[in-house]
Amino acid sequence: SAAFEQISEAEEPLFGLFQIAHSGGPRFLDGSLTPMSDHTGLSKGMILIGRDITQTHLTQQAHEAQHRAMTEAQEQVVDALRDALHRVSQKDLTTQIEKAFPKEYSALRDDFNLAISTLSTVIETVGANAGNIDSETSEITSAADDLAQRTETQAATLEETAAALDEITGSVKTAADSTKRAAKLVENAHQMAIQSESVVDNTETAMHGIAKSSSEITNIISVIDNIAFQTNLLALNAGVEAARAGEAGRGFAVVASEVRARALQSADAAQEITPLIWASRSQVDSGVELVGRTGTSLKSIVAAVAEVADLVATLSTSSSDQAAVLQEINASVAKLDAVTQRNAAMFEETTAASHALRGQAHGLSQKISEFNIGQHHVESPQPQQIAS
Repeated sequence: SAAFEQISEAEEPLFGLFQIAHSGGPRFLDGSLTPMSDHTGLSKGMILIGRDITQTHLTQQAHEAQHRAMTEAQEQVVDALRDALHRVSQKDLTTQIEKAFPKEYSALRDDFNLAISTLSTVIETVGANAGNIDSETSEITSAADDLAQRTETQAATLEETAAALDEITGSVKTAADSTKRAAKLVENAHQMAIQSESVVDNTETAMHGIAKSSSEITNIISVIDNIAFQTNLLALNAGVEAARAGEAGRGFAVVASEVRARALQSADAAQEITPLIWASRSQVDSGVELVGRTGTSLKSIVAAVAEVADLVATLSTSSSDQAAVLQEINASVAKLDAVTQRNAAMFEETTAASHALRGQAHGLSQKISEFNIGQHHVESPQPQQIAS
């Protein structure tokens, strides 16, 4: 053959695998082929020395063919998986490997198709849940916004109420202090009225004494009038007797005449004093009656002032109690205002968190909507407007 002719021209032995034609099929030898030459250097032939490895070589070729077939099958599987995974990387979850794999790789194809189907179902479920979460968070966000606004309004109203209640508490406290002072003034007036009642009693007693003294003076004037009348009679008799005595009784007659004149003057004075005394007595009686009426009125005033003092004292106690209750209410409203302010701050944080959650849920829905899962393609839900 041409190979042997080429080898015969070589000067060095050739080592390796040699294939020899044989009636029963090719034979394979592992050995050396050495060229032979004569003394002139001309080639006389070749000597082949080797070991028959035909069976081993054929087995190795079968293994190599099997390996090539397996490699080709693996390349087909890898290519199919590469193409399928590329479509999955493009978010196409409808990808299925339709081409049949070799028997030893069919389980891989089935597992891949099942995994994609399961993933598609999961994405569909997650998409639906994300849509529900987005919708519910939209409602929660709207409710949180409305509640935060209402809470803020309530906090402002409660703050104004607390301020107004604080002013009312101050006014009631001032009124309570004024009522205490009024109660003290009424109590002083009551004491003064009681003292005035005693003064009126003493005045009435004094007026009764004056009336009694007027009666006694009237009696004395009556006695003086009688004495003047008797003196006048005696002076008249003395003048008559002096006239009878003549010249000897002239001096006595002059004296009798003077005594009579003085008696008449005393009688006239007594007559003049008597109406005055009676008039004074009448005025004293009127004064006694008026003082009596004054005493009765003053007693009524004292009773009324006492009743007013009791009412003012009760009012003062009630005002003090009301002031204390209002102070407690004011403190409670202040605490409620502080709690409401904290609640408003918490609602603001909750509203911010709900907005963030809504944004994240909406973003998740948008991300999921990018996946293609066939007829049940995930669509990003539109935000709903919730009426507050």
